Amino acid sequence: MPVLKTNHVISGSNSTNKLRYYIQFFMVGVYLALGLLFLFTDIGFDLFPANRTPVGIILIVYASFRVILIVQKIRKADKE
Repeated sequence: MPVLKTNHVISGSNSTNKLRYYIQFFMVGVYLALGLLFLFTDIGFDLFPANRTPVGIILIVYASFRVILIVQKIRKADKE
């Protein structure tokens, strides 16, 4: 069975790519802020009374993962 290969080329202008990176970093900030809020405050206590610590840790780990992916994408784009 043949495998279809596609090229994943980011299309758009340079300003569009910059806007995309700013939005990605903004979302990382949102995930990080929510994770810290769940860990160190009582905001959202009614929604997650027993699982606040795991939810906070998961959000912080996900934010870190997203930063790593964004930085790798930026470095790859700079090499090309």
